[in-house]
Amino acid sequence: MARHRRDTQDSSGSTVHRPLRVVASGTLFLTNNLALPTYPEPNSVVRAHSVSRVRGGSASTCLSIAAQFPAVEAMLVAPLGGNEEGRMVINDLEKERVSTRFCKIWPEAGVPSAWVLHADDTDSRTVINNNPLPDITHEEFISLLGPLLVPENYAYMNMPPTPPVVNQQGLGNSGLAPGNSTQPRTSMSASRAPANSPAPIDWFHFEGRSVKTTLTNIMGFDGLARERKWRSHCVISVDVGRRARQGVEAV
Repeated sequence: MARHRRDTQDSSGSTVHRPLRVVASGTLFLTNNLALPTYPEPNSVVRAHSVSRVRGGSASTCLSIAAQFPAVEAMLVAPLGGNEEGRMVINDLEKERVSTRFCKIWPEAGVPSAWVLHADDTDSRTVINNNPLPDITHEEFISLLGPLLVPENYAYMNMPPTPPVVNQQGLGNSGLAPGNSTQPRTSMSASRAPANSPAPIDWFHFEGRSVKTTLTNIMGFDGLARERKWRSHCVISVDVGRRARQGVEAV
């Protein structure tokens, strides 16, 4: 990850370390796993021998992992609940260095949840879903990301390029030590700073649960990046989920 970091200089001449910006779009939910000895019959009572609760959704999971690297700035685009449980989830994300600035918060709404019943005798899994939140539309997607994609709001794009570093012997960035044309120079003060990237986002990960909306979002983002000449500086990845989902080939 460190090799992806780009250094620039501010007007005072001090070095500014540009983070690797990773954005992911998808759905966050809580999964309740119940391990049962057997699948319950109608009107029966079964005692679960273990219960666990984990946060799900590939978008937030990928960001939580990436955010462990100090050089990464992780940002989530997702609908989130605003009730007490939802605020706890948001606080957990922020503590993990995952920014929720670009999420759509629904006040007083709950968190999407899933209950997984795992029967030991048949090794079968039954999933019950509940999602009280509407999906983010393409128009909302563009609106939420506006502050990040508008060039004048992207500080690193307005900084002057880093000038070549010249060592005390005046060799510039030749990469050779004085007095020896074959010996590499190892001084950190004489190393060349990486080139600046014009892209406001380095990696965009899409979770393709809603095929139609995901495809529209990808095409819109890709078109904007090409129009502004920074598409080659940005990686786009997609989690297609179930391959049998209708229309996933287009994504």
